[in-house]
Amino acid sequence: MPVDEHTLFNVASISKTFVGALALQEAEAGRLDLDADVAPILGFDFQHPRHPSVAITPRMLMTHTSGMVDDFLDLAVSDGDPSVSLESFARTYAADPTHWGDAPGMTRSYCNACIAVLARVIEHTSSTDFRVASQSRLFDPLALDGAGWFFGDVDSGRLAHFYTWAPRRGYSELALQGYPHYPAGMLMISLHGLERWLLGHLAMGTLDGTRFLSEASVGETQRVQTPSVSRSQALVWYYTTHAGLRWLSHSGSSFGASTQMLYRPEDGRMIVVLTNSDAYIRSRLGQSGGSDAIDRIIERMNAELELSL
Repeated sequence: MPVDEHTLFNVASISKTFVGALALQEAEAGRLDLDADVAPILGFDFQHPRHPSVAITPRMLMTHTSGMVDDFLDLAVSDGDPSVSLESFARTYAADPTHWGDAPGMTRSYCNACIAVLARVIEHTSSTDFRVASQSRLFDPLALDGAGWFFGDVDSGRLAHFYTWAPRRGYSELALQGYPHYPAGMLMISLHGLERWLLGHLAMGTLDGTRFLSEASVGETQRVQTPSVSRSQALVWYYTTHAGLRWLSHSGSSFGASTQMLYRPEDGRMIVVLTNSDAYIRSRLGQSGGSDAIDRIIERMNAELELSL
């Protein structure tokens, strides 16, 4: 299938920036305090088993400082769309004491599970299913080009197939894979959709006359939240260095997805790289060819941007 700017890709952890935007909308509406304990909202004992007196806040969930850690054996992958609710996932995952690391607020440990918990918080405060809220408050008003969380939510004819690579077999196609913590990395969206998403952030929360975040909220996504813990982590978004420049960014890595989304508020540069293979997973196993190629693509695209400025 030919790929164009409207082909839908799984963007993996780039998904998290959309969860963050919905949480900030809840804060703007006065339904969510980013610095208050989320346990009363969730309605179950969401606390660190070794630090039960320390409140876990939405801001901690959005900066990977909640103390919750990923256990990839329990972040199960299934064929097709997940059948487990966010409520069931959050409650079950939090109840396992092995899913907790350092005390809340003390260290940054990148965590997919905590973003799923945040999505469940949004369901509670908005009284709306997370997928429905995403569609009605972001995807539709911003015309994000067929974006959706579940395979059943998108046009399958536009979806890029997922591939993995092995030294002896080369590339082989993967089945459609989902997981119960889907808000952390299951979003499918096109290059055109992500371009619009970045343009809205460059315009400080407005796109084609539609305001989806306040300027203050977008400013929070651009501000390093706790420099003593991490000098790069903003609110969901984080800072990285590519081509010798500092970018506000989010990457994505999954089976059948290796992605990058970068922008610079100071000069308006934007770069998006979407692939339907597992280059970043392979790089963790010492096979860096794919990830190195993505880096070279970013460098080339930045050089092209230099010529246009």
